[in-house]
Amino acid sequence: MIATTAKPDFHQENASFLDRENFLEALWASYQCVQILESAEASLSNRPYPKRFTNTREQFFAAARPLSLRWHAEIIGRGGAARDAVLMFLYGLRCHMGRPDDNALPMEWLALFEGAHRAGELCVMALGAAVRAVYTSCGPTPHEMGRNHERYLRIMRSVPRAALMTGDELGRFEALPEVVTLYRGSVTTSNEVGAKGISWTIDKRLARYFAGKRHATLLVGWVAMQRHR
Repeated sequence: MIATTAKPDFHQENASFLDRENFLEALWASYQCVQILESAEASLSNRPYPKRFTNTREQFFAAARPLSLRWHAEIIGRGGAARDAVLMFLYGLRCHMGRPDDNALPMEWLALFEGAHRAGELCVMALGAAVRAVYTSCGPTPHEMGRNHERYLRIMRSVPRAALMTGDELGRFEALPEVVTLYRGSVTTSNEVGAKGISWTIDKRLARYFAGKRHATLLVGWVAMQRHR
């Protein structure tokens, strides 16, 4: 276990995205804080969280520096090029982090990407790519208890759908009916609490799988389509 007396800081929003080494250092500091909290909570509960963070500093930078070269070269182009560069960086880094069968990226990294966007160093397409990669990689960790959901929703609502979806996904989205039935395998047995979650699916079998996996409940909801944003 990594020991520290410093209070973990997940919101180092002053890290410069255009200064690659500075930004990688900020990513590592946030990643290390997550390792500390996950290790501590696993020890207290005797139930290790399945998405563990296990890299050393040397392993992290050995993977991150080469992967960030394309991102740094193409970020000036912005738009689709910047989006693809950030996706390749994060998905590539994910392959080197955590356990081989359950790799994860810390949700807390979104604070850094959002801070770079506010500073004008990261375009909206690349910000959307970051939230897609991080959210689909990890899902909430125990110490979070949903505290990053507000950040996710704020970013998702502020970026174009093209930043969050592939072309195939956009096509399927446009083909949905005017009213869509959604399902959710909730992490809690409380329907009121579970309904506030942001991960829903049109696949009832998939929702049943998550409900059974977590010994929780299957929720059903309906939403009216908003096709233009």
